[in-house]
Amino acid sequence: MYSKCGVIVDAYKVFGEMSYKDEVSWTAMIDGYAKNGDFEESLLALKRMVMYEDVVIDQHMLCSTLGACGALKAFDFGKSIHSSVVKIGFELYLVVGNDLTDMYSKVGDMESASNVFAIGFEGRNVVSNTSLIDGYVEKDQIEKALDVYPEL
Repeated sequence: MYSKCGVIVDAYKVFGEMSYKDEVSWTAMIDGYAKNGDFEESLLALKRMVMYEDVVIDQHMLCSTLGACGALKAFDFGKSIHSSVVKIGFELYLVVGNDLTDMYSKVGDMESASNVFAIGFEGRNVVSNTSLIDGYVEKDQIEKALDVYPEL
């Protein structure tokens, strides 16, 4: 609740006092940091969780951190998360595919964005198409952006 209200310091305090932290509480913190613009802390929270806790990673956690990677242009971290996505088996989930496409587009790796897009995760949608178009436009590859447009 605190992080949704933009009071991430209080959210962290409550989180720190919890005796048991599960996937839901970790996801709330990781997502809370990302949604409040503290992308670095979002990625650090995921690292801490993986290193110190016995928590199952879920697609919501991954999507929050992929958004943070895109915002920070953190290519290597994003690529690492993509590897985890494949290992866990989430690569065909629509929301994860959208966020992978968006992350790669934001970090400027249009080849990887296009490859993820081409996999055909649970049916592309306007989100994945828009991410790909935005990435091509950012790279000044207008023809490629226009090639994606008819797929909307």
